Amino acid sequence: GLDNLTSVSFKFSIFDNASLKSIAALSKLKNVGDYFSFYGPDSLQSLQGLESLEYVGGLMILNHAMLTEFCALKRLLELNTLDNYFCSVNAYNPSRDDIRTNCK
Repeated sequence: GLDNLTSVSFKFSIFDNASLKSIAALSKLKNVGDYFSFYGPDSLQSLQGLESLEYVGGLMILNHAMLTEFCALKRLLELNTLDNYFCSVNAYNPSRDDIRTNCK
């Protein structure tokens, strides 16, 4: 599995994996050198598991009809090490400031 993944040098993408209910297995992931992309699935509701991220070249989160919980990204945003951020066609599409302000 992905339980011990700590770094990805280039792009890391998850495309429309209908069986994906959680990304908690990515809890040790700290760095993604280029884009980290999530496209679907409708079953994902939270980004819990991404709390350890320290650097991401770009983050794209698209087409998650149930996704409303983005607080796992707060630390990454506070470190100011997320170069590009695009979020669209989700149940909730927060800005960087929404996450910084509304997450504890």
